Amino acid sequence: MYTITIDCGTSFLKAALVEYETGKIIKKITKRTSEIETKNRFPRIQGVAYAVKEILREFQCFGDKFYVGISTEMHGFVLTDMEGNLLCDYVSWKDEWALEKSERGSYLEEIASLVDMKDIESTGMPLKAGIASTNLYVVLDKNSGLKGRKARFYTLGDYLIYSLTSIIPAVHPTNAAASGLYDLGRKKWNQRLIEQLGYQSIQFPSVEEDEIVEAQINGCRYCFCEAIGDQQAALLGSGMKENVLSFNLGTGSQVSILDGNLIFDKTFQTRPFFNNMYLNTIPHVPCGRALNVYINFFRELLKAYNGMEVEDEKLWKIVMELAATSDDTELIIDMSFFPNSVNKNTNGKIANILETNFTVGNLMRSVFEQMAENYYVTAKHLLKEKHKVDKVIFSGGVANKNLFLREKIIERFPECEVEVSDQETFRGLWMYVKEVNDVRLW
Repeated sequence: MYTITIDCGTSFLKAALVEYETGKIIKKITKRTSEIETKNRFPRIQGVAYAVKEILREFQCFGDKFYVGISTEMHGFVLTDMEGNLLCDYVSWKDEWALEKSERGSYLEEIASLVDMKDIESTGMPLKAGIASTNLYVVLDKNSGLKGRKARFYTLGDYLIYSLTSIIPAVHPTNAAASGLYDLGRKKWNQRLIEQLGYQSIQFPSVEEDEIVEAQINGCRYCFCEAIGDQQAALLGSGMKENVLSFNLGTGSQVSILDGNLIFDKTFQTRPFFNNMYLNTIPHVPCGRALNVYINFFRELLKAYNGMEVEDEKLWKIVMELAATSDDTELIIDMSFFPNSVNKNTNGKIANILETNFTVGNLMRSVFEQMAENYYVTAKHLLKEKHKVDKVIFSGGVANKNLFLREKIIERFPECEVEVSDQETFRGLWMYVKEVNDVRLW
């Protein structure tokens, strides 16, 4: 028996076929949605849905019964009518539309004037651009035909399950909470907040844990577990426990600890985890997305010089070697190319450039030194007196590939045991699926 684990973003999807009993990975697949041609009206969501169908098809040669675990990037959503027809394309966390100007100021300011901040606090999420609670407001305001129209709300993973099975699934708390519309204490949608924002015509899914959707697709039987948040999946697979400090470094990044108590604090976000635990987490610490600003600059320069297209892995290897052999960190770096949790800047900078120190190695060494300091400062906001940390866990693609960055972070936590997780999202999904299904094996 096998489990299909799928980690979904909107740019690419990673999937693995995993032995159900052992967790051994048999085969991995990566699909870039940009490579999938779609002439549909909503290319973003339909490209992802098509990629998931292709993944299931490619694994069919291994059997006719599969368990499926899906993790997705959080904070996004899609709307359909009551018959399941799409009303908008997928809206991602990168779509920070609430920062745009409206007739009444910025959308974010307008939203803030409508809501009770106690209701915002109950969600564990701040009122900010890029999450469903604020992006949905902009979508309805800009599309007069949607305002007041009955519609269904789906997170990314839930819509993918619906598109495959035609069954409307429940939403898992990890994804419901990421919308900014979920009451963590009451464990249900915050109806007051929904009414304050004018979302009464939107039908939100039931919130459940451990729901399973079964379906026959192309002659195979699939058992779909609820889609879960990618952060929670990765941390579950990395071995996250109490007294552990997690650095999850990917396109985005988060610093997190676990707590058995529900705590709200303005210095961090609170998110549901598994087994009645909560993540105290600080997201949006500049990481892969910010690093790509520099990498894309180097890539463009190489291409302009001789038309050379350098693979990401090779370019990263060059950059890392130059950074590791540099010994000059006088450059001052600010990686605030977008709203972040380190400071209020939204424009990056490179300062203290001298005639002799502006080299690729010095630049990237200074970048990694600044990143390590950012993570240290961020972690201190989480580590209150009651939190004793004896272990540091690294997870995510950037952490796995960047030994130099890990070493710089570890220098700031000299007394902690260190573990680097690999394939943690696949492992976390396998663990989640197995726990849900062990009591009801086919």
